[in-house]
Amino acid sequence: MPSLLQWFEDWRRRRFARRLIAELAGAGMPGWRLDEAEDQLVHPSSLQVNLGNIRKEYHNAGFAQRRQLLRKYIAIARQLEVRPQKLWPLAAPRIYPVVRSAYLAALFELELRSTGKTPRAELSWPLAGDLCVQLVYDFGEHLSYVDRELAGTWGQSDAQLRETALANLATLPRASWVQRDDGVYQLASEASYEESLMLLPRVIAALPFADPVCIASNRGVLLAADGASPRAMLALIAAAAEARETLPWPLSFLPCRRRGEEWQALDAADPALPPPVGEALGNLRRQALIGCYASQKPLLDALHEHTGEDVFVANMQLLELREQPGQQQSWCVWTRGVPTLLPQTDLVALNRDADGAGNDFVLVSRDKLAPLLQQYGTTPPLLPPRVRVTGFPDDEQWQALQALRWNG
Repeated sequence: MPSLLQWFEDWRRRRFARRLIAELAGAGMPGWRLDEAEDQLVHPSSLQVNLGNIRKEYHNAGFAQRRQLLRKYIAIARQLEVRPQKLWPLAAPRIYPVVRSAYLAALFELELRSTGKTPRAELSWPLAGDLCVQLVYDFGEHLSYVDRELAGTWGQSDAQLRETALANLATLPRASWVQRDDGVYQLASEASYEESLMLLPRVIAALPFADPVCIASNRGVLLAADGASPRAMLALIAAAAEARETLPWPLSFLPCRRRGEEWQALDAADPALPPPVGEALGNLRRQALIGCYASQKPLLDALHEHTGEDVFVANMQLLELREQPGQQQSWCVWTRGVPTLLPQTDLVALNRDADGAGNDFVLVSRDKLAPLLQQYGTTPPLLPPRVRVTGFPDDEQWQALQALRWNG
């Protein structure tokens, strides 16, 4: 029986969907219905509107702003039937670069593959860590990702498309940094491209410190702090964690530092980071990754059911450290005789008891398992990454693992 809180959340979901369906019908677009399983509105013409993020945006807004948001959602639904211009002079002013997470793009591709559809080859290039830059076509109320089929109609090289997109981004109204009470700066802009404005050097140069560290936590959210200040860095990480929990359209929670003309991802294990900053950053990344892996698992399960592949998709789980309150380690299970896709975790619990009793296992740091993972595993093209293991340590290796047991 669902809890009262779950019942209320389900009621709010259905109420928002009914409200939006009524608004669409009143605007001359009848026929939409709610698909609760997929959490989206669907139309007989095959159009779809995903509800998760817009519902969060709507509920986060004040009552005075909700009517305007409904008008925006209606405009988005109208524009879903509009196609990008295929003549380059007409399309060029609408091309922009956007900062996104390669993990989210990979999840969308996996969702298509799991239903037997062929993913589109979208235009993108790496930025730092899991951040990438993708090209979009701006319809005004919503964005559409540019794939190579569409780009081919324009007759432009990748370099020309990128140059045009960056030039368009540079012509947007000038943004400004607003300092929050905790010392974190947040970019404010009228153009709704805040997270992507980190691609413009002049925007980063406007920050009042020489070592800027930024987090593009959500669409429309770019946070920054002084990388030379541990206090500011801790506040930045806390602000990103809050954004992950409360705001729609989460992107990445990877802090990046500007070095010359490039962005470099901060590694929580970097010994140059003050220990409290490294620990807080590690916890934030684990929390973000556990969400990505949780979204990835059902898609992989559906894909394996579609292809007939017999492989277990392991969960990523978190372990609170008794001796270090507030600190976490991530872990997963590798069981003998079970082909498994292991997520990237701090620890791996190896289980020799395939019957499920779990009485014969050892918990080992993933770093120390690297030679065995290389021997028994392969790395499929997945993001976030996993290792596919089909074997298991033999008796001699098992005895050696006892000496490597992790004890916290």
